[in-house]
Parts: sequence; C-alpha cells; structure tokens
Amino acid sequence: MIRDAWYAAAWAHELTGDPLGRRICGEPVTLFRDRRGRARCVHSVCPHRGADLSRGRLRAGELECPLHGWRFDGAGLCTHVPSGGRSSARARTFEVREQQGLVWIWPGSGEPASPPPRHAFRDEGEVLRTPPRRWRAPFVHVMEQALDAAHVAYVHRGSTAMAAPVVPEARVTVDADRRGFTSESALDASASTDSGFLARARAAALGLGPTLARRVRFDMGGAAHVHITYRSGWDALGIFATPADAHTTWVFGESVRTRARHPLGRALQRRYLRRVMAEDRVAAEALHTSRFPEGFPLAPSVASDRAANAFRALYRRWRDAEQVA
Repeated sequence: MIRDAWYAAAWAHELTGDPLGRRICGEPVTLFRDRRGRARCVHSVCPHRGADLSRGRLRAGELECPLHGWRFDGAGLCTHVPSGGRSSARARTFEVREQQGLVWIWPGSGEPASPPPRHAFRDEGEVLRTPPRRWRAPFVHVMEQALDAAHVAYVHRGSTAMAAPVVPEARVTVDADRRGFTSESALDASASTDSGFLARARAAALGLGPTLARRVRFDMGGAAHVHITYRSGWDALGIFATPADAHTTWVFGESVRTRARHPLGRALQRRYLRRVMAEDRVAAEALHTSRFPEGFPLAPSVASDRAANAFRALYRRWRDAEQVA
C-alpha cells in the first residue's frame, strides 16, 4: 500500500470529547482535539508500556494513557507522569489537516508533498454523509470500483436503473505530477433514463434527469468524486477510501448537490446515498481478492476501464517508488 499520501481518517464531527481509534495503513492511530480544538493524531501504542491510547481519556486537550495515566500533548510529548518523575517519552505523531469536514492524515515519512485534495464543489451545494464503514475488501479494488462507470447498470440496478449499460467514451487527463487525473464524458440522456413508475417518480422528485455529462476526479491516495450534470442542476458523489490494512478499507461517502434542495429531496437523497454505498460494499466484498489485494494481474480491459486503468497505473508508480526508497 502507499503511505506517502493523504487519507481520510475521520469526519470532523467524529472528534468530540473522547479519543477516536482507527487502523490506517496497518497502524493503530488515535485521533483527538487538543486544547485549542485542533485535530491531532498519534500512534495508539503508548511508548511507556504499550497500552492502547485510544482507550484513554482526554484531559484538557491531552491524551491520558488508560494504564498509568501518562499524558501526551498533540505533538506527542509526555507532559505528566502521575506516579512521579519526568519522562522524555514521545508518542509517534502523524501530520493532520482538517478540511471541508474531513480530517486527513499523512501516514508516510517526511513532510507531505502537497495539501489534501479539495472537493471543488463542496461549498456550493447541500451535503449529506454516511458514517465511515470498514469494508472487507482491499483498497485497490474499492477504488477501481468507485471509478468504474460500467458497474452502475448492474450493481446499482435497484437504486439507479439504467435503460442501457453502454458507457460513453471518456477522455482521461493525468495530472503533471502523476498524483491524480480527471475523466470526462458526455452522456446520452436517452440511455441513462430511469425506467419504471417508481423510478420515474423518484427521478422527478430529485430532479435527476436527463443526465448531460459525467466528470470523475481522482486524487492520490483515495479520493474520488463523481460529478454528474443534469438540466436541473448537478450532484457529486464523493468516495474517500483509506486502507485499514492489506485486506480491509475504511470508506467514507458524501453527496453534494444543487438539485432538489427541499425536505423530500433531502430524505430521498439520504436513502439513495446509503443504498448506493451498501450495494457497492456488497459488490466489493464479493470479489475474489484474497490472492491479489493490489489488483488482478493482467486483467483484460476495454474502453470503459480507462479511469480504473489510469488509477492502477498511478498507484503502481507510487507504490513502486516507495518500495525503492
């Protein structure tokens, strides 16, 4: 897995008065807010005797170990030893940025190469989010599925029925620094219209059709945004995937939209978002990934796989670079 990248660690609202434990890139970490309200992240293993710091308590913005009461500040420095004496012990820390409702961490070594990716339209529409879930699927497979347009007609036939599974050809543009790309395609409205009375009623209430364009944005490590334009407005589905370990992935879902900004639209969109995320989870966890956690080797591809293939190429480039370093 790639460590030198920004990964979503938590929604900002998850950091309350208690420490929050997560496993990210195989490491147990503890997130909390310091006395100034800033998001902080330390390794969960106490440097004294190995207690789990995520099971401790916050005391005036400092993390108190549950075993001996040692306290650590946001920089990882030991500030208090209740049994007496002083200690130069220091908990390992991780770079943290809080941005647009997400708390990001940099699990790698050294200084971050760039700031966390921004959601270009995050501040223009109404936002809905799903609680983070740990999927039993490797990071690479989760991201490839998020970037794949061809799976929609089949995996999401219960929530986003399509009259035809044909995927319009997309133009993929890779960033100069090779840390992201954009995929853009025009959509045939007649080929992406929901069918059935209930589907049409839902589409009318949400202002869903017809669809005019689809834009996918990917940023290393695991941020994908699918932006769809309708005549009545647009919506953007954000998928933030973070490797917990080699075989499981934290997944955060976010919907931002300008269409159907009314109570009924909000209720339907919340149900839709949860259902889409649940369908994707079932599909991802059903893949035969145990032997190939970093992607199926020599997988045959067609034109509709361009975005997923672009991700795979960038991922392998940065993974191999880290292994050499």
